[in-house]
Amino acid sequence: MKKLDSLRDCFIDQNKMLAVAESMTGGGLSERLTSIPNSSKFFQGGIVAYSDWVKIHVLGIQKELLQEYTAVSAQVAKQMAARAREIMKTNYGVGITGIAGPTSLSKNRPIGLVYIALNNDGAEHIQEFHFKGDRETVRTLAVEKTIELLHAAMSKK
Repeated sequence: MKKLDSLRDCFIDQNKMLAVAESMTGGGLSERLTSIPNSSKFFQGGIVAYSDWVKIHVLGIQKELLQEYTAVSAQVAKQMAARAREIMKTNYGVGITGIAGPTSLSKNRPIGLVYIALNNDGAEHIQEFHFKGDRETVRTLAVEKTIELLHAAMSKK
């Protein structure tokens, strides 16, 4: 909880706001962020874009991008982060997409593959991860890693 409190304090001290677009975490990041007191002072909201339909029609992800790279790609994660930030008019946006399992439709995209994107007023940062474990473990690790990345980005300011 200390890392979450510290993250909240960084956002509030810097007068910054955050929005997220989550896919494979199913709202887990939003749940963690709203579990801390005063989260409304920095967390604008989240979109659970689990299906491609939501990615296209709510977030505005280009259909062609999904067709070319698939929903589990660095390109889509970056666009999710950018669109969450733009839609909710925040300084920071997060995009998370990946494969939690228990199956994967492609050997090129194994279970545990996760892309996490941060968008800070247009500056993009994307990382690829390969988490090990069952479905819930992969989802939990993705949320925890996103919190770490946000904390590191905010602490640099």
